Amino acid sequence: MFQRFIQPSYKLLQRIQQTIHHKFNDYPHATSAITGFVIFGSGEYITQRIMHEKNNDLLSFERVIQLGSLGFFMNGVFLTQWYRFLDQILGISMKCNKTVIYKCLADQLVYAPFSIVVFFGFTAMIKFNSYIEMKTFFLHKNEHSFWSTYMADCSIWPVANYINFRIIPFAYRPTWTAAVQFVWQIYLSYVSKEIIEEDEVKEGEEEVMKIASSGNGDLTLSTSTDAQ
Repeated sequence: MFQRFIQPSYKLLQRIQQTIHHKFNDYPHATSAITGFVIFGSGEYITQRIMHEKNNDLLSFERVIQLGSLGFFMNGVFLTQWYRFLDQILGISMKCNKTVIYKCLADQLVYAPFSIVVFFGFTAMIKFNSYIEMKTFFLHKNEHSFWSTYMADCSIWPVANYINFRIIPFAYRPTWTAAVQFVWQIYLSYVSKEIIEEDEVKEGEEEVMKIASSGNGDLTLSTSTDAQ
């Protein structure tokens, strides 16, 4: 009876695995794009849930869709093309340790900074409407958070990429990357959210200081007038 249950289940899993394999082989851009949308959106949603528990913040499904859209293009366009480019330049061998290490270095030195800058730029775009505000916010984030984010990236992705290029077949690389990216995306969203809140606090403090300064000026003027 147990064997009668296991065998159909195993065959079903095999069919699912074959379907996924064919989809990634036949439609690498589409499958990677959909995977990216789900991963980025889910990471943002979980981050919002964490911040909701911490600060009682309201959940923004609009931001979930926005971050999912970023993942759609990052995974579906840039990441897939990047992997193809690495294979063309450095070769497709998974057994040559030298090739794998070169791919890991290239990813860490080129694609990682690019993806961080794109994420910060996208965050600025969805937060502000004015170009001046976008530029100011973008430069501020890169100045204060780029290196800490990049160092965090270096603690995760070199190992993940070594496994990716050494063991994972090309068709499944976006899936493996997406699995690691899920954790990384939560971190990126959290960093982005923390910086936005810090900026909002600073803006509020500056506004209070302006009001206080204006009030002191009025008070001084009033006192001077009464004395006369």
